[in-house]
Amino acid sequence: CISHESLPAMFLCCCAEDVQDKAQMIFERPSPAIETPVTFAEKTAPAASAEASAPIWEYQEQPMDEPLRPPEEYHEPRAAAPKQATTAKPVAVKQTPVPTERRIQDPFFVAVERTPTSTFGVDLSAAGKFCIVNSVSDPPSLVGSWNTTADESSRVRKQDRLLSINGFYSDKGKDILDKLRDTKGQVVLELSRPSFFEAEVNLATSNGLGLQLKTGPSFLMVTSIEAGPVQEYNARALPDQQVKASSRILAINGKEGKGDYLMAVLKDASGPMKLSVVHWN
Repeated sequence: CISHESLPAMFLCCCAEDVQDKAQMIFERPSPAIETPVTFAEKTAPAASAEASAPIWEYQEQPMDEPLRPPEEYHEPRAAAPKQATTAKPVAVKQTPVPTERRIQDPFFVAVERTPTSTFGVDLSAAGKFCIVNSVSDPPSLVGSWNTTADESSRVRKQDRLLSINGFYSDKGKDILDKLRDTKGQVVLELSRPSFFEAEVNLATSNGLGLQLKTGPSFLMVTSIEAGPVQEYNARALPDQQVKASSRILAINGKEGKGDYLMAVLKDASGPMKLSVVHWN
């Protein structure tokens, strides 16, 4: 492990205590410890999937000490719209409304410039193929400053998914974290909104939900779905409101907290229950 005192503040010190089972990333300040993934096995569990074996990676930063220029300085100027001929007749174009859920899932972009003294100001976690925003720092962080001037539809929020950095995509969330850590200068982030919904299930006739789960900082991540109440719920739910692998359970019957607390609440639950779920396309 390389001491953080021997490196500039913008570099990451990575320590590996157990390269097979645990990984922890530290960026400018210690990351909250992620407990060893806990599997909620209601019956004999099948072979672990890629999602179940992947660790949950953390990326955290400290606030900047120096003020930033307004983020809009980093936008490229837009070309002026061409003038229309005065003789042209207006043509009525029939617009087809886009479903609300589709608009929510459409990606949006954030453009900032990272300097040696600046930080993005976002805490992220990655598990499997998703890289998710856990929180956004206030200005003068880059993303915090962006949020103060950007349109509501382009402001970064908790639970947004980071899709790409300067056009770099990956099917592994950790690759996105690594890219963000190393990127400097002009930076364009592509993000998308999540889908929030409540899944109503009933444990009255079952000994469990039929889920394999992993604990996270403030959620339970679904790694696989078996026969049980959740599978029955999915059969009658809309496609964008189905619990899937990599979905995250944020609350159980309105109770929120750390992953180990949510696991304890789930194990003690019985009868009807509401799961507050978030998922990304």
